[in-house]
Amino acid sequence: MKLIFKKEELSKILGVIEKALPVRSPVPIVNNIYFHCQEEEVFFSATNLELEIRYTLPYESKHNFKLLLPPKLVEVIRYLPAQDVEISYDLERYRIDIACGPANYHLYGADPAEYPLTEHVTVEHSYTTINQAQLKQALRQVVFASSNEEGRPVFTGLLFSFEQQGITITASDTYRLAISSLTAPSSSDPQQLLIPARSIQELIKVLNDDDQPVTIGFQENQVVFKFEGITFITKVLDERFPDISGIIPTNYRTRVKLPRQTLEETVTRASLLSEGVNKAICLSLEGSNLKVKGSSEIGEMEESFTVQSEGEEFEIYVNSRFLMDMIKSVDCEQLSTEINGKNGPIIFRPVEDVHYLYLVLPIKMD
Repeated sequence: MKLIFKKEELSKILGVIEKALPVRSPVPIVNNIYFHCQEEEVFFSATNLELEIRYTLPYESKHNFKLLLPPKLVEVIRYLPAQDVEISYDLERYRIDIACGPANYHLYGADPAEYPLTEHVTVEHSYTTINQAQLKQALRQVVFASSNEEGRPVFTGLLFSFEQQGITITASDTYRLAISSLTAPSSSDPQQLLIPARSIQELIKVLNDDDQPVTIGFQENQVVFKFEGITFITKVLDERFPDISGIIPTNYRTRVKLPRQTLEETVTRASLLSEGVNKAICLSLEGSNLKVKGSSEIGEMEESFTVQSEGEEFEIYVNSRFLMDMIKSVDCEQLSTEINGKNGPIIFRPVEDVHYLYLVLPIKMD
């Protein structure tokens, strides 16, 4: 009773599903990898009870069995030589024997009977299909704006608004707000779901930068993403995201067009001398020059560059980390920035992309 896999293929599969393995779960059985061998396929699965990732691989076999494997299997396979991996199993002792070139391992697993696997992933409501690169980019542009403070659970999630014309993804930690829209026509009824940012961060790692499709669907209190043999299942948060329709200004007092790369380099230099929780830097417009300043107890820096602008001059303070998060997430040459006075929200949009908006509140300085 022997199974044979390509080492690279097996290592790839385990590298994907390990993203759902818990660091240290109080439910011991969850700290394992679920393996199911069937006549035409095998699949591996892992869960932390909020997120489940399974990887299905076509595989012709005469065997049909289930087994829990220890998480150490991920590292064992990763460091094997680049040769075929032979796996033998003993179901009575929940043991597998691994042979690959000169390396041999004996690993002990557990009985899978009590493992909390989502048995039937039926996707009751398939919403839409979109290519992986588009979805990945939209998620990268938004996820960093969510909160990691568990005391405010509603802000630890990303709001997915599914409409007939597309998807709008929103995140906020109350100090900033990011919104990205995707065109993905669907005949499904409009729906809003709040998905944990932790799950989305892992989804970003698994998605590829290509035009292969991702199918998004719902079942009960879960969202399912299916692509290239991977089924990514995450629970939704039972929280109500606040209405943000009145937060985004409809006009501005100043608009500035900024070269993205120049802004990134300048803010990076200024942030070296910013300090404190807010990592504050100063942005000021004087004529056609944007001046960027950073200061702390050890010194000061100042740098300016020419910009296109309309409206009044200004001086505002912003969190340099908040600014850098946005700059690094967008792929554009120019950013349009709308300023609403010293204390009003600041809006950033890529000039070449009407589907993304980033709002950040300025820091009030004495």
